[in-house]
Amino acid sequence: MTIGPLPPRARAALALLALHTDVRRGVDRVAASGSGGLFVLGWDDTVAEVCSGGYPLRGVTATPENLAQTAKMDLAVVLGGDGLAEIVRAHAALHPRSNHVQPGHGARHATAANTARDVAVPVVAVSEETGVATLYAGEHRVVLTEPSALLSKTAVHVLLLDSRVGDLRDPALDPARADGLRAEAGALLDELDLLLLELGEHGAVAAELVAGYRRELAAGPDEGRASAPGDADEWWDHALAHVAALLSGTPGPTPADPTLPELRFRDEGHALAWLDKRWAALLRATRRALDGGDHRTALRRLTLALDYCYRRKPWRDWIEPATGAALIARRVGDRAAEAALLSTLGLAHRERRDHDVAVALLSLADRAWDELGDPRGRAVALNRLAYAHAEAGATDLALGLAGQALDLAAGAGDPRLEGVVLNNLCGAHRRAGDLVAALAHGDRAAEAFRRAGHHQGLAWAEVMRGNVHHDAGRHLAALDCYRAALAVRDAADDRYGVAVCHHDLARALLASGDRAGAQEHLDLALAHFDAIGDPRAGDVRELLREAAG
Repeated sequence: MTIGPLPPRARAALALLALHTDVRRGVDRVAASGSGGLFVLGWDDTVAEVCSGGYPLRGVTATPENLAQTAKMDLAVVLGGDGLAEIVRAHAALHPRSNHVQPGHGARHATAANTARDVAVPVVAVSEETGVATLYAGEHRVVLTEPSALLSKTAVHVLLLDSRVGDLRDPALDPARADGLRAEAGALLDELDLLLLELGEHGAVAAELVAGYRRELAAGPDEGRASAPGDADEWWDHALAHVAALLSGTPGPTPADPTLPELRFRDEGHALAWLDKRWAALLRATRRALDGGDHRTALRRLTLALDYCYRRKPWRDWIEPATGAALIARRVGDRAAEAALLSTLGLAHRERRDHDVAVALLSLADRAWDELGDPRGRAVALNRLAYAHAEAGATDLALGLAGQALDLAAGAGDPRLEGVVLNNLCGAHRRAGDLVAALAHGDRAAEAFRRAGHHQGLAWAEVMRGNVHHDAGRHLAALDCYRAALAVRDAADDRYGVAVCHHDLARALLASGDRAGAQEHLDLALAHFDAIGDPRAGDVRELLREAAG
């Protein structure tokens, strides 16, 4: 999103596209579909002068579904009525008088920008190629932020603001440093003003926190910051603790209340299946706890479910409550919960390919774990930060961060975590083109996972070794690695891992000339990636086109 002062007209336009509105949900649906779209947010005489053709509509409500359907007709969709509640015209041609060149933008964006200069209402263009939605109001342009990234960007800014305000509470603070901190806090508040405007009702938790910081900056430190906890469902916590212990490879918990039933899961697959059935209910209960002020219960449940989230990748449903919980963790002083949530939020955004957001979140997580003196937590955050930098092309930085993570994991005596970091180093060296070093790190990762007795880790190491063989042109060796990993992941009901293996098998089969075999695996991978909204679905579709060609 464009950060900086916006005039009233542009601010009003951005408010029309807050996340909770039907118009914004429709725009986001078009962006996710990859079909592109052009929307005029209002109907008046100025719009009528530049609009021709199309289909006048009556009584068509501007629901997200209707907006997405009418956008498929190409040209412009025009909204009208109170609160932009209706679609008044579809497939309309726009003929703006302005003719300003828009470098680097296609015809749809150029039309939107020029139309916005000539009419009294905002215009939105959604790129078919990138899925990026841009708001034009008069001469002003605002790039809308993908919803989950917007939530996390806001969280990062709130946490940075909290740090500045916290530093200002020091009674021995140097006056010059205090002036600098107030200036930094003011800049963060200006940026948060626009982020919260775009978040709308979805930013209620962040807005409440920011209002408190504004009051404190104006009137001095605020007393009584802690919120009162509500009643906890101890059985939920007890059950989640057993799932988390099994998935993380740590000893099972002893219940504080001896009347609670003893829980035993046969294996990881059994634990995952148990929580699969209860995941929607857990999210509903967690949201109720957040909304009702029972913050500590919400934090406890979200942190206990982190290993489940790592396996199942329910990012679309999880990011929003987890982002709010990370802010609350800072507010109530639970730094361990804050660090754990930030680390997993960073992972989620990295997997969704929001690398800038991922780096910001993981950097905050690293700092929090460092302040807590927790080497294991810091190793996890640094390893994930290294992965994000590696995917963004900063290989040297990634190798340095992963090296730090490996030292911390070894110092903590955690062979399972050592294996995770070594696997990451395998991938980083592979991206750098050093396949010999990559394979050596893959072998070391497998050995570490054997020492830890971590079969899922061994499957992951096989995938990484297969990737190295594939890059080296040893496709039969790659196929052997991928098939071995697939067998382990299938037996463990690791659905995401199974889909990754199908994708990798397809790449190797396609390189070997087996188009039919590749297509079969690609179809299986696509079904899962589409179901969870994973960006790998786009990669799979590209390979499907290649296999069909």
